[in-house]
Amino acid sequence: MNKFIYKVLIKNNIILDEDVFYYGWSILKQYFIFFLITIPISIYCGIIFETLSFLAIYIPLRRYIGGFHFNRKYVCTIVSSVVTIFASFISSKLQCNYILITLTNLLLISTTYLIAPVDHVNKRLSSQEKYIYKKKSIKIEIFYVFLVIFLFSFNRFNFINLIFIAECITLISISYAYFKMNKLNI
Repeated sequence: MNKFIYKVLIKNNIILDEDVFYYGWSILKQYFIFFLITIPISIYCGIIFETLSFLAIYIPLRRYIGGFHFNRKYVCTIVSSVVTIFASFISSKLQCNYILITLTNLLLISTTYLIAPVDHVNKRLSSQEKYIYKKKSIKIEIFYVFLVIFLFSFNRFNFINLIFIAECITLISISYAYFKMNKLNI
C-alpha cells in the first residue's frame, strides 16, 4: 500500500524523497495503531474526554522537551497507550492539592531549563533547535501554571489532575533520558 501511495505522489509531481516518505509512513502507522488501541478502550471505560484532554496536554510537552524513547516502536506504542489510558483513568481518582501541583510545575520548569530538550541517539538537535525547543517548552509550562490557577477557581480538579500527571510523566521521561544519555557518554 505504501509503495502505491508513493507512486501516486510521484505521478502527481509531488516531490518527496523516498526515505522521508517511508519514515513518515511508519510514523503514521504507529499513530494509527496507538489510536486503534487507545480510543476504543477509552470509549469502553468511559474516559474518552479525559484521554483526549490528556493527549492535548501531554503532546506539546513531549514534542518540545523530548524524553525517553524505547528502541522498538511497537513497545513504544503499547506503553504509550497504557500510560495514556492509565493517566486518564486515575485523573478522576486523584486528590492533588494546590501546593503539590505548584511544586511539580516549578520542578518541571527548572528541569526543563537545566536539561531539556534531551537529545536522542537517532535525532540530534542543533544548539539553535535546543534553544527554540527549551523556550517553547517553558512557555507551555508557564501557560499550564496559569491554567491550573484558573481551573482551581472553578474546581475543575479532573483537568488539573491531568496536567499534574502529564507533568509527572514528563519529569520522569526527561530525567531518565538525560541520565541514560550521560551514562552512555553521548
